[in-house]
Amino acid sequence: MKYFDQLYELRHECNESSFDEVSRLSKLDKKYVIELYHSDIHGSYYIGDISNQNFQVKFNELEIKQQEFYDKQEEIQFRNYELVEILEEKRVTFANLGTNKVKRRLNKLTDEKSKALRLALEIEDTNIQAKKTIKFYKDKVYDKKNDLILELSNLFRKNNWIFGMQEDESNPVHSEVIFFEIPDCEQISWHYTGGNIIESYDKQWDQKVNSTMDKLEKCIIEVLKQNNLDK
Repeated sequence: MKYFDQLYELRHECNESSFDEVSRLSKLDKKYVIELYHSDIHGSYYIGDISNQNFQVKFNELEIKQQEFYDKQEEIQFRNYELVEILEEKRVTFANLGTNKVKRRLNKLTDEKSKALRLALEIEDTNIQAKKTIKFYKDKVYDKKNDLILELSNLFRKNNWIFGMQEDESNPVHSEVIFFEIPDCEQISWHYTGGNIIESYDKQWDQKVNSTMDKLEKCIIEVLKQNNLDK
């Protein structure tokens, strides 16, 4: 298709002028312009390669992409629901103490690993809180999460520990993930949109879904035992 690259451009021109004018500009039959305009396909999708000859094939491809997007959104929402459930449980059961007591006990320790675990637990807590926060406050909670991640990144840099960014092509909403390897702890990660981190992470995700809280708990239990803070 000539003249229009993305669907929202075509729709905008239809609103500004007419279907006839868009048909003329795009060299696309009016019936196809109308079908695109009224479709449920997201406006960000590329339509520059659509023509009268391949319309139905390309249109079907766009509908498939749109359905894949919806399916992914449903999967993300389900994961978010699971995370909120995990947080509510861990507030009471985490390390047999609850998350708030654990944070206070980790604050008593001054070694770098304990600082990292305390920050990571706060990040995970904030991350899950954001998923159940109403939209008006959600951005503020995510900003707090990003600030905490940046603080943890600085701590990792200081200690030459392994961490870094990686693209997440499977997620249509958040495209970048940051991974951390706290000593004696399994790989943990979060989606991150705060910028200011140039390190890259070359290893593979371990494919363990919604596992950060459990990984942190296992490591923190050992740290508390070593410091007689587990009772």
